[in-house]
Amino acid sequence: DPNNLAGLIALAHAYAGGNQWDKAITLYEHALRIDQHNADLHTDLGIALRSAGQEDRALNEFRTAVVNDPLHQNARFHMGIVYAYDKKDYPAAIRVWKELLHISPHHVEAEYMKHCIVKFGEIAKKDAR
Repeated sequence: DPNNLAGLIALAHAYAGGNQWDKAITLYEHALRIDQHNADLHTDLGIALRSAGQEDRALNEFRTAVVNDPLHQNARFHMGIVYAYDKKDYPAAIRVWKELLHISPHHVEAEYMKHCIVKFGEIAKKDAR
């Protein structure tokens, strides 16, 4: 059934788990045509897009997830990843992760984000010189 949202999501996750990003992206996009405001789907699509080397599109999906759910932690976390590792926009990554830590001080990745905030803050300072 091409309109079975749960089935589409499960199949998209399976393709993503097998690193078949193009197929996963197609299915996530199809699922979003059914449920366009689903922040989890936008985040999953963003993760698949980043994995497929489409960082700008991934950021757009993470932003859309946050618009649809301002407290969406996974979207914010992965947005920081893209900013830091793919875009090398360390101030943006730091801003996003600080916002997330404010929302969720005990986030499962809190220590990692704190470490990255310090590390990328030092790099940004050197780059500014």
